[in-house]
Amino acid sequence: MGLEGAVRLGFKKELEAVPEGAERQALYDQMRKKGMSHLEASFYARDMLDFSMQGSWPAFRFLTQVVPFLNARVQGLYKLGRDGISPTARVIYNTATGKEIESSDKVKAQAFSVVTMAVAMASLARLLTGFSDPRRLRQFNVRFAGITRVGDQLTCTATVTERFIAGGEQRIRLQLQAADQKGDMKVAGEAVLAI
Repeated sequence: MGLEGAVRLGFKKELEAVPEGAERQALYDQMRKKGMSHLEASFYARDMLDFSMQGSWPAFRFLTQVVPFLNARVQGLYKLGRDGISPTARVIYNTATGKEIESSDKVKAQAFSVVTMAVAMASLARLLTGFSDPRRLRQFNVRFAGITRVGDQLTCTATVTERFIAGGEQRIRLQLQAADQKGDMKVAGEAVLAI
């Protein structure tokens, strides 16, 4: 057994004792199978959500102890900035200035844009479930029409376009739209609800 195996074996009990240890171990194993080194895989497994990362400022350490989920929220924002906003900003800047774009930034920017579009789609789904029981949803189709940027304020609307009977029940067809503060459409779609 090499040094790497001994280190993993030496911390096996500690990893399993921590509630999220199994998830960390699974992520570590997955990253190793993808060809990452022990150091890279360990970083990803540790970076998953580090509850010991609370900063050195005493007031913040106190707040993370008394405000539920504050530490998780702050870490989420930190990781959003590090792995989403910053790489996307670099890609946009480098594209505009003609500089070379790093492949890791490009991959992270693409993933971040998919996430922001998914948030817009989820906002439309939330609109539907806000005024109707989710079990009444019969169809939900959306398409992405534009990039949702950080800071955009989305307005979601649903317009009844048709009332009909299908499957022995009254239904309505809704035209869905999520637009930003300038009125630019980000997501468009259609839903059918039983009424």
